Amino acid sequence: MEEGGAYLTLRLQLMRTCDRWVLIHALIFNSVLTLWTIFPYDEDEEETVFPSLQTIWEILMVMCSLGSLSCCVLFGVLDLNISAVHPSNIKAFFLAIEEAHIAVEMIGFFTVNGLVASVVFLGFLRLQSIPHVSSIAVCFYFLLVLSIKFVVEVTMNYVSYVAIRSGVMESGKVSKLNLHAARGQALKFEENETMAKVISNTLHPKNAEVARKASGLDIFVSAEAGNANVRAMAAE
Repeated sequence: MEEGGAYLTLRLQLMRTCDRWVLIHALIFNSVLTLWTIFPYDEDEEETVFPSLQTIWEILMVMCSLGSLSCCVLFGVLDLNISAVHPSNIKAFFLAIEEAHIAVEMIGFFTVNGLVASVVFLGFLRLQSIPHVSSIAVCFYFLLVLSIKFVVEVTMNYVSYVAIRSGVMESGKVSKLNLHAARGQALKFEENETMAKVISNTLHPKNAEVARKASGLDIFVSAEAGNANVRAMAAE
């Protein structure tokens, strides 16, 4: 019963994570549409201040808008499918679609970096549009941008590494953080076995059904048993 509750909690957490990503990328999409209209423009001559650079700007805006919109749709689809999976099978399901989830995250990664590049590019153009701007100011601007990017990326990678490799994602209190690579390799081996099992059952559903009926041992449990666990948890 405790294990069923853990799987149910895991499913809810994954659904909330997808919801957050949909919200984040919707905000990114709205930000891109706002940025698209503020390219430096000369009202007297009725043309852009930097016509030769406008092509780069348009490409960045198209890439960011399509990427953020795609992530909204893909994370929404992922959320709907997770809600349809039984809590007892949520880990196996997520391991089976791990590659697809990584692909969505890569789209989001390039989208976020494209948005950051767009902001930096726009700041540079607006700085250049100031009359008689010094080269020292431009150098200071890029130095500030690189410093902020370095601090943010180091912090993000450190926090993610501790969360994934230290064992704090598992049940039970961790008295001392364990960041050894062997722990991660053992978990990865177990995950690969589970993922291979799910993919095999997906490609050969008839064989999987025969194996379940013959042995009763599979990563999938019956829906009736799972529902009984959920009802018992609700009653308590």
